[in-house]
Amino acid sequence: MKNLAKTICLSLLVCLFLPSCKEAPKETEVKTKKVLYVTHFPGNFHDYKEQEAFFQGYAKEASWDVTVMKTDIGIGYADLRRARKGKTEADAAIRKKHPRHQNYAELLELLKKKDFAKGYDAVVYNFCIAGSADLEAAHNIMEQTRTNGVPAMLIHCSMHCFWPTYRNGTAGIIPGNNGPAKTTQALVDKWTAKHLDVPFPAWGDFTGIASSKHGPNTPITYTVVTKDHPAAKRVTKDFVMEDTELYDNLYQVDGVIPIVSGQQGEFKAVAMWECPQGISKVIGISAGHAMPDWTNENFKFLVIDGIDYLIANPSSNAN
Repeated sequence: MKNLAKTICLSLLVCLFLPSCKEAPKETEVKTKKVLYVTHFPGNFHDYKEQEAFFQGYAKEASWDVTVMKTDIGIGYADLRRARKGKTEADAAIRKKHPRHQNYAELLELLKKKDFAKGYDAVVYNFCIAGSADLEAAHNIMEQTRTNGVPAMLIHCSMHCFWPTYRNGTAGIIPGNNGPAKTTQALVDKWTAKHLDVPFPAWGDFTGIASSKHGPNTPITYTVVTKDHPAAKRVTKDFVMEDTELYDNLYQVDGVIPIVSGQQGEFKAVAMWECPQGISKVIGISAGHAMPDWTNENFKFLVIDGIDYLIANPSSNAN
């Protein structure tokens, strides 16, 4: 009996000092998915403030931790749009205070900050800076994905950015690029003067499918063309988005995987795709012009499932 009592006492002492004896094993913690969302308010042609609010709703449904990197000129989208065409003195004052390029000038400075997307699982770009020739900003955006390995989703007008780097100029003068981008010799010389061994930042090469124009605001029928792609797993059949824009496919770089195509009358184009970029990848989706797109459940599915796919598969297909 003495030996039994001694054994029991020793067992109790061991349990006191071993956490496993008094605590149940903890469940494996689920890592929070961190998403950086980049935009600017209010937008010249798209209501980015309202779209950001919808994206936050998507994020809540998907359980993402979202950080918004944005600039805000402090005027509403409807007021700015009205002032662009208005004839009153108040309209003229708004146009003078907020010329078109000032709607994104501050954003370009943010986009030139080194490693701005580092530490995030994915970065989402939803902005419109079509006329910018800011090569440093374009290059630094690309570096977040190509070198730092942060996968990116580009929504709608994010494809129509930095036009002077790939659609305005002469073909065949850009060394180190894998797409038939067009630019000017002056921009190439400006870049190579500072970055002799770095490829020219042709934005169309980064998006994977370059775009130079869009169709009218009329309904588009979308079709999933790669049915086993995880980004389209909840879209099981053709669907229509009302009164939106279909972007053209100016050119396509190697490695692009079409996911969804769109048809608007006789005009047909790839409307969502995946493309390797350096050590990571991008997904482009040309839908998202106006609020009828953002309220469409299939668009929501494509955005949520596309971002979740990028987070789960951040590496380039070639890696």
